[in-house]
Amino acid sequence: MNKYDVIISGASVAGLYSGYKLAKAGMSVLIIDRRAEIGNPVRCGEATGNRREIERFFPYDESYIARDLTGLAVHVNGSEELSVEIPDTGVILRREKFEQYIANLAKKAGATITLDETVTGLIESETGYSGVNSSMGYITGKFIVAADGAESFLGREAGLTSHLKPRDAYTALQYRIKSDKFNDGKMHFFSGNQSIPNGYIWVFPKDNGEVSVGAGLFGSHKKGEKAATYLDAFMAEHYANCKKSMLITGCAPIAVSPKQLTKANLLIVGDAARMVNPLTAGGIMNALEAADLMGDCIIEAHRKGSLKPLDRYSKKWNGTPRFIQKVFFVIKDIYSQSPDEEIIATAQAAAKFLAKLDRSKLFTLPFSALFPMIRLYSGRFIKWIPWLIKG
Repeated sequence: MNKYDVIISGASVAGLYSGYKLAKAGMSVLIIDRRAEIGNPVRCGEATGNRREIERFFPYDESYIARDLTGLAVHVNGSEELSVEIPDTGVILRREKFEQYIANLAKKAGATITLDETVTGLIESETGYSGVNSSMGYITGKFIVAADGAESFLGREAGLTSHLKPRDAYTALQYRIKSDKFNDGKMHFFSGNQSIPNGYIWVFPKDNGEVSVGAGLFGSHKKGEKAATYLDAFMAEHYANCKKSMLITGCAPIAVSPKQLTKANLLIVGDAARMVNPLTAGGIMNALEAADLMGDCIIEAHRKGSLKPLDRYSKKWNGTPRFIQKVFFVIKDIYSQSPDEEIIATAQAAAKFLAKLDRSKLFTLPFSALFPMIRLYSGRFIKWIPWLIKG
């Protein structure tokens, strides 16, 4: 029977960074993942924060950065309505290299990473959970971290989450192709009620002359309506002669994270805890922020020999980070029901928002940049105010 201080189910960004942080603090860590290879398959548009944001957690390395982002372009029903340069917008990752880099940091810090294995259940004890059952057998751990994705098995078994409902899911697929079209370093978004109602199409620059072209839909949608339908129509119009080198499919949670993130000695983090931006379905930086906060709480609990410090994890996340999630949830709800002219105004506000971000510290909303959007949608924002301030 194997014994560890921490068992982590899931070896994506949240699980790997948690393992690195905890192992670096001197704890014995086991990371288990059902995949056969770290970083693959890739289910991600691969856009994330800039180097300053990444460096808050570990040194950036050019090996996992495919391209620098230089700005934002928004197209509504085929017409380019906005194109702005935003210095140091962010980067496009080589996602598989990014995860492999964090995995190597974790292993160098002393963590054990076991692939192609599955956690099959929790073992309850008088004080919480004594460990997990897995395809390798029974493993004991003082702390158990569920970083096992949007349909987190451990989160559901502990009663912290439930099955992802269709209305709370962002379904997407993406091709990677070689093309110069819309390959100028900007993030290109295509929206509009004629183009793709209740969602958007993106073209993100990659390296080696490639672009990622994807489409996603928010939540439940009309019968027969699929992201693939809109993406294939877009490909036929703009990239008919381009060879598709890769198809990526995925599903991200676009609900707000639960208020309770722990149960006894079990904690949930990342997609497993619904820690995704509901508007963009992006979750990399949120996963790192939450894993960093969670890691501090586990380290303190381990040092003190008490589970009480774990309570701080939920309390801290329920402050600024979860409130920001709720704001973006409201914007997503309003955006998905907006006429085309309001989509343009939303894009203009988003550009100002990106330009005012301070990337060197914990993410906070620059409300001065969001105010034009709030003013535009004031009537629809009002109904959400009680929910926003409820906590």
